[in-house]
Amino acid sequence: EDPLRFVMLDGNHVASTPVPAFYGVPLTGQAFRGYTPHAISHYGASYIKDQPLKEPGWPCAPGAGDDPGCWIWEQPEKTIEKYEDAAKSGCPMMIGEFGCYNKISHKTALMWMEHCLGLWSARGFSWAVWNLDGPFGFVDSGREDAGYEDFEGHKLDRKMLELLRKYR
Repeated sequence: EDPLRFVMLDGNHVASTPVPAFYGVPLTGQAFRGYTPHAISHYGASYIKDQPLKEPGWPCAPGAGDDPGCWIWEQPEKTIEKYEDAAKSGCPMMIGEFGCYNKISHKTALMWMEHCLGLWSARGFSWAVWNLDGPFGFVDSGREDAGYEDFEGHKLDRKMLELLRKYR
């Protein structure tokens, strides 16, 4: 137990809604998820229902046969908007996790990631990727259209790694 330990708190509703009651609590910050729109970040993930009928590109607009009010199309700017008051209050902010599932094209994944990282960087928000390795990561992701290089027996997606490093 350490009364001086900083604690990062997730927002409510799977870290999609900030908790104003915690804005002024010393040694705390708030985290939210960086997965919007889910139509991009989770395209092709078997555990997500309500998938788009065809693979979306980025930038994407709501529509194409989908309900534009559906959660799957919420744009990153709208997600950030929910946390602007927390940030303005001086509450430290971070994107506690983000990434892009390996079934969407590599080109689309990189364009979407760059858009999000630019938005967060402009606001001074820190971030963390969900996976280092695995279907959301840049090592051994299983992404079929990425160019990999061998790295200590693993497949490294150098383009994704360099994009992340650009915004560190």
